[in-house]
Amino acid sequence: MDTKTNVTRSVGEIALLNCSIENLGTRTVASFMAVFLEYETVSIIMNYEKHIFQSKLIILIGRLTFNLLQVVWRRIDEISPLTVGSFTYVKDHSIIVEHKDGEPDWNLKIINTTMEHSGTYECQVSTKQKNFRKYFYLTILEIHLFGPDHVEKGDKLSLSCNATGVDAPPDDLDWFINGYKIVTNFDNGVFMDKTVRLSTKTISSTLHITHTKMEDSGIYTCRTSDLQVLSKNVQVLA
Repeated sequence: MDTKTNVTRSVGEIALLNCSIENLGTRTVASFMAVFLEYETVSIIMNYEKHIFQSKLIILIGRLTFNLLQVVWRRIDEISPLTVGSFTYVKDHSIIVEHKDGEPDWNLKIINTTMEHSGTYECQVSTKQKNFRKYFYLTILEIHLFGPDHVEKGDKLSLSCNATGVDAPPDDLDWFINGYKIVTNFDNGVFMDKTVRLSTKTISSTLHITHTKMEDSGIYTCRTSDLQVLSKNVQVLA
């Protein structure tokens, strides 16, 4: 059965793609028969002479079983796999498989994601009877927030935020301080400007406070319409 799951993360976050395979099972790949002779001394008197016999035959028959059905992770635009079973086959050290013996989960974990990790991933197990495939579309969003950690009272404060969308720039970007939305107020010297660049799928906004007051200290947050969020603590010094 083919299924698809959308996963969205921001740059630097951990992306976990969950793939659960029930009854993965094992296959017999070799059989063996081991014959061991264990000697036991038996004395028999025949024709007035002592004869020594050795006896006792032990036969062991067994099987060697291995887990031939391996879970394979790969990007659908690449031929080589990312992982096979618990082994990673790429040089990207941020990619690992999380699996515990006896449990059905074979999760692909991507640590410290970058924009290059965006794309479609496939979790696959193939047998003669059927194929199992599960697809994941991983979207990595990128948002940045720039500005000072502190300003002197009465000085100007400018904070800039830019965010990149997937197929197009985010529709909008808002500013907050301590959880409250900031609105333009020219009388208080508070205003924002925005720029949208279709070529880079980016929206940018700069928050301006022309004359800072002590109450302007706090946690400033920029949030896009597609819920990319980033915050910064700014203190106004007396």
